[in-house]
Amino acid sequence: MKKLIFLCSLIIFVYAENVGNILWKVQLPKKVYDIHIVGAPTIDQDGVIYFGADEYLFAYYPNGILKWKVKLEESRQKYSPVIGKDGTIYINSHFDYIYAISKKGDILWKLKVNEFPDMQMSMGIGNDGTLYIGTSNIIHNLYAINPNGTIKWIFPFDDATRHSSPAIAQDGTIYIGCNDKKLYAINSDGTLKWQYKTADKIWSSPAIGKDGTIYIGSMDTYLYAINPDGSLKWKYKTNGPIYETSPVIAQDGTIYIGSEDGYLYAIDIEGRLRWKFKTDNWILSTPVIGKNGIIYVPSWDNYLYAINPNGSMKWKKFLKEFSFSHSSPTIDKNKILYIGTAYGTFYAIQVESTLAHTPWPKFKHDVYNTGFVKTLAYLDKLANRSFPLQGYFIHYGPGAYDWLYITANKSLVAKLEGLDAQGYFQWSILSRYITNVSVTQRANNDVRIQLQVKAGSPGYLQQMHAKEYRVDGFFFNFGSGAYDWVYLANNMHTLVKLEGIDTTGYFMWENIGDYFTGFDYHNAQFHIRSLK
Repeated sequence: MKKLIFLCSLIIFVYAENVGNILWKVQLPKKVYDIHIVGAPTIDQDGVIYFGADEYLFAYYPNGILKWKVKLEESRQKYSPVIGKDGTIYINSHFDYIYAISKKGDILWKLKVNEFPDMQMSMGIGNDGTLYIGTSNIIHNLYAINPNGTIKWIFPFDDATRHSSPAIAQDGTIYIGCNDKKLYAINSDGTLKWQYKTADKIWSSPAIGKDGTIYIGSMDTYLYAINPDGSLKWKYKTNGPIYETSPVIAQDGTIYIGSEDGYLYAIDIEGRLRWKFKTDNWILSTPVIGKNGIIYVPSWDNYLYAINPNGSMKWKKFLKEFSFSHSSPTIDKNKILYIGTAYGTFYAIQVESTLAHTPWPKFKHDVYNTGFVKTLAYLDKLANRSFPLQGYFIHYGPGAYDWLYITANKSLVAKLEGLDAQGYFQWSILSRYITNVSVTQRANNDVRIQLQVKAGSPGYLQQMHAKEYRVDGFFFNFGSGAYDWVYLANNMHTLVKLEGIDTTGYFMWENIGDYFTGFDYHNAQFHIRSLK
């Protein structure tokens, strides 16, 4: 007889404005064994939070309402989801499959890399969309997987990659730790670049600094700083093994890492101790850094700690049943920190700021959990420069492609249709339907556009005839690349760079305003100030 099993969850809302307060939490039902929420949740561009637990991948809105859940295989542990450039969510289970899942919750494909995969870490994803994951059972490999679910190449190890998740450098080099005590550097074609041996197993995941230095912890109690050529830069001894906790890096280069001795360590860029903060139990989770420099780290003493950049405690919050948890926190654009526990509780906690824009502010680098260091060289092309306005954008309807682009000189009106195979925008030119474009500037950030439309034009254009639309934002172009476009919203506070369009047709953006000391727009000119 078949049984129907219904998975329900209890959502508790506690709305409050004070930092450190729990805004809402989800309690997943317990089975014979404890539910494990491991790794770190990931957040998409719309603010939807994804995490794996039991046999499911869950998607929650920022207000704590379930968007969807998708049932995967029976393997109970699901590790940190990863989000690709097109919005696809990738997740691996402990013993079974790697999955690709759409934003709507549909399984696009699944892959079992070998008969005994045992994947106790999270995937990394490179700039070209290649996925990287290691296995740790009978077969010890690093797999490179194409975005369509086919295996690109396999690199064999001598021992298991137990919990170390890959980090990918700007040049495509993949870094990963191993049970054979080594940190491996593997070229993007699957060949060995170099290896560095420590004195014990490596379960920690690498973090990559601004200058390419690789930081990683080892069970031999040391935090290692390794040069990009594989030579030792320095090492710092803690008073306990460094298990799954991984380094994070502040804007000034300070490295934060936890240890089994219960301390959070702050090490400067030269390998010297700045300070250490004591909790009352092991630290196995990876800290996260807020924009204001505050470090948030959970401990097995069941507390989430908020630590000032000088090492003093700002506050702490009791998290019931966090002991034995391996989950790490992340922070969204609304200053909400998310973290799960080994016993199936998922918390949303108000904190002081958004995620820091630093070389490596959290586990796996960013809210998408890519583990990839993005190339930010283009920022130098923007700093201390002015750019002329090149066009306006109007979102005239609710659809993904309901955008009109009007050039600054009003000579061209076009509708967005999508992206071509090379990633360039596809447009329908509408100028032949337009008899006049009038632009009225009521204030610096309040520009209105009115179109005079010919009879017989497409229906959506006829509905726009003689109506006044407020411009949603202003565009300028700084290079020849497909994504070399910067958009300033009409609130004058949001400056973003185009990253592409996801599978549902919506723009994807990288928030770049926080990298600069300031920016403004007036007299049809963008003015970008110096880098911070």
